Amino acid sequence: MSINPDRVTIDIVDHVAHVRLTRADKMNAVDPEMAEAVVAAGRHLMGLGDLRAVVIAGEGR
Repeated sequence: MSINPDRVTIDIVDHVAHVRLTRADKMNAVDPEMAEAVVAAGRHLMGLGDLRAVVIAGEGR
């Protein structure tokens, strides 16, 4: 399972992971691909030992 950049992006700044849902055109509705991407992002972040926080946000309004 890999992180699908059409659904989720991750940026890490100062030990804070910013996970952004990238389906603004669909109001970031969760479809099976989005769910898989979010799970993959979580698994990826769990492997990083130096994170202090994770912020989840959606693109668009």
